[in-house]
Amino acid sequence: MYPVLTAIARLLLGTSLFSSLFLSRPWFDASEGVTLAEYAAAAYCPPETISNWTCPRCAGLTANFEPHAVVYDETWNLQGYVGYSSEFQKLMVVFRGTIGSSLENWIHNLMATRTQANLPGMPDNAKVHDGFYRSWTRSLLQKQVTEAVQDVLKERGVVPVLVVGHSLGGALATLCAAELIYTYNLTDMQLYTFGSPRVGNAAFAEALRNSTLDHTRMTHDRDVVPTVPFEHLGFHHTAREVWQRTVRVGRSPMTLSVEVICDGYGEDPNCQNSICGYPGSCASVADHLEYLGVSLGSTSTSPC
Repeated sequence: MYPVLTAIARLLLGTSLFSSLFLSRPWFDASEGVTLAEYAAAAYCPPETISNWTCPRCAGLTANFEPHAVVYDETWNLQGYVGYSSEFQKLMVVFRGTIGSSLENWIHNLMATRTQANLPGMPDNAKVHDGFYRSWTRSLLQKQVTEAVQDVLKERGVVPVLVVGHSLGGALATLCAAELIYTYNLTDMQLYTFGSPRVGNAAFAEALRNSTLDHTRMTHDRDVVPTVPFEHLGFHHTAREVWQRTVRVGRSPMTLSVEVICDGYGEDPNCQNSICGYPGSCASVADHLEYLGVSLGSTSTSPC
């Protein structure tokens, strides 16, 4: 909206005042974030247009992408795709979020029980959301996505892996990244999520924090999805959060968007938790469906 002021705010708020000493990469690359938001938006397109990369989101910032596989599970109504980005020089795995008309997705989103994360080397007390875990392990996603990842690695050799997801897709991306690290021993791993819910407990979050994973977990103003499942039910966010926040300039009606880099522990009281720390205090769907100016989800404003 105000690009000069926004750039200044990013410089002041995003790299100094709110940077954490515990972060391996204490800055925020807005251009990278916008591009990955476009990849996340492409996951909502029909599978046939993703497989040949002709979807409305398959141009511009995402043009230099070679799709390898699209995985769609009709029964679970879940979708993801795997391919290679010559721009990032990384193997990419991208997951679609919740489709509003999918009753199956919403049922599993609302389940709040936890189950053990059955991954080699993961601590025994690491628990994950049962509904998200079922969605990953009992659908076609786990088998076919990991097979596609191995296929691309055989073709390309050892290359970095970047896993992306929005909403429920953020939870699936987190579980996928954990599996690629702990089961397949991949070490050059990046995870980038938009509006992800809490996926597991504190032990699970700590295990990922102590791994080689480079994780950016974006939240936006009062987005409702990152507030669930509730922390008091035993769930804990993974780090590092980057909070996209709308701020007013003085007493003027002018606002600008800044990205606040949060601490390295996942539940920073100075970030989204500062206004969404109590159940029901944040309930914005609009904030959930837009990140960094990119429309996400199956809505009338999204090309897909």
